[in-house]
Formats: sequence, C-alpha cells, structure tokens
Amino acid sequence: MNSHHRLPDLRIAMIGAGTMARAHSAALSNIGSLYPALPARVRLVVVADVNASLAADLGARYGYERVEGDWRVAVSAADVDLVVACLPPILNRAVILAAAAAGKHIVSEKPLAETAEVAA
Repeated sequence: MNSHHRLPDLRIAMIGAGTMARAHSAALSNIGSLYPALPARVRLVVVADVNASLAADLGARYGYERVEGDWRVAVSAADVDLVVACLPPILNRAVILAAAAAGKHIVSEKPLAETAEVAA
C-alpha cells in the first residue's frame, strides 16, 4: 500500500458506558493492530450515557473525541458511521431504530428489546 494513502475512518458512537461498552471500546481501540489489513481506521468519536461520570471515564480511558449525555445527539451526529448499542434490552430498541433511521451501521450488544413481541 502507498504510504501516502490514508485509510478512511470508521467513526464510532458508543451508546452506554457500562461494562460491555468498556469491552467493546477496548476491542475497537486494538482492532488496527489485531487486523492490520482492515480497509478502514477505527475512530472513537462519541460515547453517550445518562451517567455523566461513567461516560467521562470511558471517554478519557479510550480516547473518545467527545462525551454526550443524550444518546439521540450521538446517534444523529453527522460524524458517526457506526452506532454500538450497549444498553439494557429495554432501552436498546429506541436507539437501534433511531440509528437505522439516521442511516447508521449498527452493532447491538444485547437483544433488540425486552421481549420478542416488542422487538417484532
């Protein structure tokens, strides 16, 4: 590969800042060294959580560019390509539907909703 060629960014929004968000952030932070042939560079753009201290800690620990208290702002941001939903199932559905409506790629850590009927 030409050393002057810069890989495109895959810009990530992490929704939730709990244990699984930490696990995903750690994995995403290391993905370039694990898979050097990937055609994009992961960029941790925004972490959103209603718990400001959890979000701030996760943001600082993994180098997110910004922290947001409202997931809606993160999901609709123009500089986000992929939304990682790391919320309890009862909260995931709204995030996933909003991300899909905004044209984002989605990774859902947990089930779409609390029951199959609600998910359907």
